[in-house]
Amino acid sequence: MLAGLLFAMCGHVYGQDSCDCPSINECSDCEDGLTTLTLKYLGNQTTAVTFRIDDQQVTVFDGVVDPGDTIVINGSSSNGKFVGNKLTIRENDVVKTAFNVSCEQPIYLKSVVADFIVIGGRSKGGGEICCDPATVERIPPAFSHCPPDTELDLPEGTCSAVINWVEPTASDNCEVLSFTSSHQSGETFSSGTTEVVYTAIDKFGTSSMCAFNVILNEKIAPSFQDCPPDIIATVDQTCEAQVTWQPPVASDNCDVASLVSSHEPGQPFPQGVTDVTYTATDPSGNTATCQFTIMVLDESPPVFEICLSDISVSTGTRAEAKATWSAPTASDPCSEVILESTHEPGDYFPIGSTDVTYTATDDSGNTANCTFKVKISYDEVDFNFTRILTPDGDGHNDKWILLNIDKHPENRVTIVDRWGSVIFTGSGYDNENIVWKGLNASGAVAPTGTYFYTVTVRVASGMVQKRGFIELIRSR
Repeated sequence: MLAGLLFAMCGHVYGQDSCDCPSINECSDCEDGLTTLTLKYLGNQTTAVTFRIDDQQVTVFDGVVDPGDTIVINGSSSNGKFVGNKLTIRENDVVKTAFNVSCEQPIYLKSVVADFIVIGGRSKGGGEICCDPATVERIPPAFSHCPPDTELDLPEGTCSAVINWVEPTASDNCEVLSFTSSHQSGETFSSGTTEVVYTAIDKFGTSSMCAFNVILNEKIAPSFQDCPPDIIATVDQTCEAQVTWQPPVASDNCDVASLVSSHEPGQPFPQGVTDVTYTATDPSGNTATCQFTIMVLDESPPVFEICLSDISVSTGTRAEAKATWSAPTASDPCSEVILESTHEPGDYFPIGSTDVTYTATDDSGNTANCTFKVKISYDEVDFNFTRILTPDGDGHNDKWILLNIDKHPENRVTIVDRWGSVIFTGSGYDNENIVWKGLNASGAVAPTGTYFYTVTVRVASGMVQKRGFIELIRSR
């Protein structure tokens, strides 16, 4: 049964030259299965050979083929496709090969199956099949006489010029399918740099380009209107400031190609000074700048967590005393804080009241003070003695004991009777070696009676006196 068409090759057939493949406009990838194939028999037998080709349902070709003959086989299904995924070729009833026709393993033009070469075919959803991309010619078109760059200084007051050049040509070892250019010789070009591109594409989609620049220079730089003045802002709780301004406007005698800025209105700025720069550039590369500064201040002073209360210290005979404390601390949410003080813990302070001040300074120079007083006073001169002396040798009140007199080693004690006569005087009274035992000035026993004392002690650079009376009682 002859299910295909048998005819002798006539006219052009595909050879081994890759230029024989169809162009990108004439073929497409295999889709949805093959519907037809054209095969050329490459056998060199001297006699005719019988071939049978089956899909997976029926015989699609059965006949005698001579060397060089071409056969066309078509799908047998109702939708035009071959049934199943395979075609099987038998030569004189002997299986020669089986090959895929499902597009999952696409068959290409120039593919060899058994003693046949594929010279045509079509898929259900694609169209005419292509050559294997790996075998298609990939030599790009070649350009001749690609023009060099053209550079021209424009006359003052002009922004464009007509530019002419000799147009290039392109050739290809197969065929140039497309030849296009972005600009034409004789066009009017604006100032700046314009790239002119010629593109040549061969029949297989391989392309090459010829590119050169038209450079028209004009010397007048852009200018700015209403460049913003310097701006002063204050930090918010984030230690930054949201700063906005009206962007400046740039103009040029020809055109402003670009306007860029280092910062945008409304963005946050850190504490300190930030330069904001706008740069305008025209097509010839001339530039102009608008620059202003944004100064963000921190106007809030540091905060002391705890400021100390006044400190009181007493001393004996010295004119000064050491005072200690735990230094206060201060902080600022937006910067480091430097803490200085007029005095340090452990310093000696004179008698009286002294202000101690801690000063906290942040990076912006804002300050806060913590002040407290250190008060130095003398111990109260209090000797805490008994007012009765009974020098009878029983071990009780036999000597006039002045408690705490050891705190004042530089002292003088004087005792007089009720007539004002001095009966005892002593310096460096110490309750042991120098002490009144109830004797008069001549060393005799003083009679019972009231006696008056004066105790003088040195405190710092001055003298303090204590006066009073004491009762001397003698047993009969």
